[in-house]
Amino acid sequence: MTTIIRDALIHDFDDIASLSVVSYQEYADSLTPENWEIMKQTLSSISRFAEQATFIVGEHNNRVVASVAYYSPGYSDLQIFPSNWASLRLLAVLPEYRGRGIGKALTQTCIERAKRDGAEVIGLYTRATSH
Repeated sequence: MTTIIRDALIHDFDDIASLSVVSYQEYADSLTPENWEIMKQTLSSISRFAEQATFIVGEHNNRVVASVAYYSPGYSDLQIFPSNWASLRLLAVLPEYRGRGIGKALTQTCIERAKRDGAEVIGLYTRATSH
């Protein structure tokens, strides 16, 4: 069965939080225990991110297996990105679903939305620690 790319619904938020923590678990050993706890809390704060972002999910066999947060121009963190930029962050794919092109499809969807939204640039937000 193919993976469906769609906008997340509120009832998907718990699944997105869980898959995000599982997807980023591999980085836990490179962080201090305190920073990993902060990162897990951040990854679980989907409702907070959804105040400004649109979450897009990859669904396989009726299971949410991947997600990304897309910020249209003007909704990205303006301390990081200019207001005419779109951005994406929190790209997560469950480990057992990696290598199938789901992350690429989510990223491509963000790029298409950025073009549709008139963004001049799309930025990717990442950082070494989460706090």
